[in-house]
Amino acid sequence: MRLCKIRLRGRHYNTILICAHAPTDDKDETEKDLFYDLLMKSYNSCPAQDMKLVIGDFNAKIGRELFNISNAGLHSLHKETNENRQRLWDFAVSENLFIISTAFPHKKIHKYTWISPDGQTHNQIDHVLIDRRNRNNIMDVRSYRGANVDTDHILVRSKVRFRLCKNFFRKRENGNYKPDTYKLTEKNILKEYKLTLSAGIISELDSSGNDFNWKIILKGNYLEICK
Repeated sequence: MRLCKIRLRGRHYNTILICAHAPTDDKDETEKDLFYDLLMKSYNSCPAQDMKLVIGDFNAKIGRELFNISNAGLHSLHKETNENRQRLWDFAVSENLFIISTAFPHKKIHKYTWISPDGQTHNQIDHVLIDRRNRNNIMDVRSYRGANVDTDHILVRSKVRFRLCKNFFRKRENGNYKPDTYKLTEKNILKEYKLTLSAGIISELDSSGNDFNWKIILKGNYLEICK
């Protein structure tokens, strides 16, 4: 049972990778409960605005049953699920995650991620989960048998893209906006500006409980608030 978390800082938003190694089916139930409790605490400690990926060996075979469609795809290697699937499924449902490693139509040789020592059994027990808000950022997940990783597991590659919301660029444009202070030299605009300040900022200053008379003095292109 192992758990590791890393946060990758990006220019516009950060990405968090949580790598997990879940207990096998023959392990004690208490050990399994402890693992998923730690995994849930680690996930909930992540900032909400970050893109979150949960990857690793969950020893869980996700089936192609129709009731899985809400949080998993229908392109899993297995037709039926095993016991560990239920725990992984409960975690995905509770945290609104999608098991994206079961959503891409590949050949069977590109789906299984573990081979038994005798070479007769092939399972897809390594998975990639992502928060549903960023589900479309995962473009592909598949295994690569040719990679020499010195283990009975097979290398799994995820193709991830980073997308930016249109509102981001709008906020950026507004952030670069510079007010035209030259207009304050016009008497009508200056008078209207003073009235707006009096109705807004000055009223808040008065609401503090101090009985002062506030006034505005224009000095060049700057405004000075006095009492």
